[in-house]
Order: sequence, then C-alpha cells, then structure tokens
Amino acid sequence: MPPDLVNLAAVSVKPFDKVLVQESPYPRPPAGHIVVRVMAVAINPADGIMHTQNLFKVPHPTVLGCDLAGEVVENLHLTRCSGAPLAPPLGPMGAHFNRTRASRLSAAVSSRSTSYEQGCILPLGLSTAAGGLFASDTLGLVLPEDDAPSKDRVVLVWGAGTSVGIGGCQLALGAGYEVFATSSEANKAMVESVGARYFSHRSDRVVEEIQAALGDHKLSAIFCSVHNEHAKAACVKLAKLSGLDYACGVMPLDTEPLDGVRWGCANSNAVWENGIAEAVFGEYLPKALAEGRFLPLPKVQIVGHGLELIQKGMDRVVSEYMSSGGGARKLVVTL
Repeated sequence: MPPDLVNLAAVSVKPFDKVLVQESPYPRPPAGHIVVRVMAVAINPADGIMHTQNLFKVPHPTVLGCDLAGEVVENLHLTRCSGAPLAPPLGPMGAHFNRTRASRLSAAVSSRSTSYEQGCILPLGLSTAAGGLFASDTLGLVLPEDDAPSKDRVVLVWGAGTSVGIGGCQLALGAGYEVFATSSEANKAMVESVGARYFSHRSDRVVEEIQAALGDHKLSAIFCSVHNEHAKAACVKLAKLSGLDYACGVMPLDTEPLDGVRWGCANSNAVWENGIAEAVFGEYLPKALAEGRFLPLPKVQIVGHGLELIQKGMDRVVSEYMSSGGGARKLVVTL
C-alpha cells in the first residue's frame, strides 16, 4: 500500500475540546511492527475520561483509543494472522485512525467467526485481566490452555459486568479454576453463560454468601475489576477470611496494606512483553473463540460509522460510566 495514501484520524487537539477528524500521515512501520486497516474501535471509559479530564496528562494533540480490530495491510509475514488481528497500538499512535501501526507483539489473531465489532472489544479488557490474573508480580495463576485440568480451586472476580471482569472470568475458567463472580442482577445471565457462579454485589450478605458457597474449597485469588470503596472493602474482608494477604485490582488504591492485605494493580501493558500476551492472545484465544469456548462479551452496541462518531461515543461512555458504571455493553464505532 503506498505510503502517500491519505490517512485520517480523530484528533484530540486540546484537552476538553471536541475531537476533529483530520488528515494524518500514513504510518510507516518500523522493524517488528505491522500496519492495520482499522475496521472497528471500542470506546472505553478511559478514552472519554482522558479526553474530558486529561487523565494521565497525555500530551496534546493526540489520538486516543486502546481497542481496535482490523486487517493487517503491511508486514503480513510478521504475524500468523490471516484474517483480522486485534492490535492494541503502542506509543503515540492510538486506535482512532483509518490506519495505524502496532507492534507485532501486540497483535493477536481473531477467529474468522468473530466479527470486527466483536473483536475490537477484547484487547484492553483481556490484557488488563491477564495482567492481574497471570503475571508473577500479581496473582500469578496458571495460564489458560486447551483442556486445562481442573485445579479444584476458586478464583473470585469482583465486578464481572465489565469487559475486564467477564474476560477475567473466562480466562480463569480456561485455566481450570472454578470461578465465583459478582455483578448486578442485570448481568446475571451473562455471568452464568460463561460458566461462572453468580453472586449479587448488592446483597448485604454477599461476603457471607461467598464464604458459605466455598465449603471445603480454597479461595486461591481475588481479582477486582471495578474501582469503588464497597468493592475494595468486600475483597479485603474476603481475603482475610480466606487467609490471603493479597488481592489485585485495576487501579492502585493504597501504597500500604489494607487491614493486612496488600492491594496490587493489573498492568495491561506488561503482558505484551512478558510472554503472557503470546500465551493468551496468540495460543489460547484464537481456537477458544473459534470453538465457542470463549465468548466476546459484553454485548456490543454500535454508536455509528465513521471517525466523526468518535466524539459521540466518548460523550456517551462518560455519561453512562458516571451514571451507571457503563453496564454490560461495549460501545463500538465502525470505520
């Protein structure tokens, strides 16, 4: 594809201003990188918050976006993908382009049975969940594999109504663990559809209910995919009752142990460098998606088509996240 081909991007020129669709140079892939023709992008709460609150103090102008699905159009020989790779971009090039570049190490193969709209919701959620569940400096669980033997141990995922949470449930199940999961009643069917045991986080006795359900089983790990005081307190209480001195979340909450329980933070970026992404995205996920053992969840809700709809998507995700935590759906813009 010629490097002078016109490329477009949804550019955040200044924090808090509306994004503008502008021409952008065609991405030239350095060694070890690919160029992706973006077909769909997921809009994450972090995208909207980075734009409206300048979270992480991102230098501007910038192009946001962490989740995409598309076709590899350059350096095909660098990836095993013959269909639609999932590619969280690295460095200054985000997802909200017609074409963007990504490290070969950050590209994962998507099954042909998975649409672009479904595929684009997976990268950030799964890389965050994988960083929390499997990294040696977090929970250190065994990686998922085909026909994983039962571990006869329980992993708790608090907040399974999020893309991180429902993805974490499925990855832990794929590794052979039994999974207990909390969410709102509205997400019960989704949680149970992947094989996790559901508990309502709104129950006044949810901690006691989880303890009773464990019986003689051992609670091996606690992964909290939501960021609020109720979730933190419940996870810390369950950790202490189960003899655990560590729980992992998605945001660093405290530098000191909480009532004797250390609180870790999932690192979604590190998995692309420590071998976890290769095991999850490269080896496990393509076959699991194709065979229906891994479901692309939450359900997709299409905002519209075209980079011009990115701003609408970010406005919606911020509004819905602030009012209800986003719910069990993922906003997607097709390109």
